[in-house]
Amino acid sequence: MRSDGRKGEPELRLVPFLVEPNGVAIDGGPNRGVYSVCLSSHCRCVYAFEPNPAMCGYLRPAVPDNVSVSECALSDSAGKAQFNVPMLAGQKLQDTGGGLSAAVD
Repeated sequence: MRSDGRKGEPELRLVPFLVEPNGVAIDGGPNRGVYSVCLSSHCRCVYAFEPNPAMCGYLRPAVPDNVSVSECALSDSAGKAQFNVPMLAGQKLQDTGGGLSAAVD
């Protein structure tokens, strides 16, 4: 993965100006980890929170050691919810994101 911002999202070039060099960064919904990898080269550690189990399986071995990946979503309240991955013709579309449904017990 490239973390220098020359390809992909132009906002990646702003990361060095937005984080503290010895600070901690949070990546909520990292998907494939482009921002997590970029952040990891500019701060001490990154906490990445990815609710999609398939993406977590991809993400964990793909990120540097100073990135901690947690399989959960971030919210303004405690609780559990169902994570739904979109499907097309019976196949899960892992790279297209997903969504949380109502809280579950």
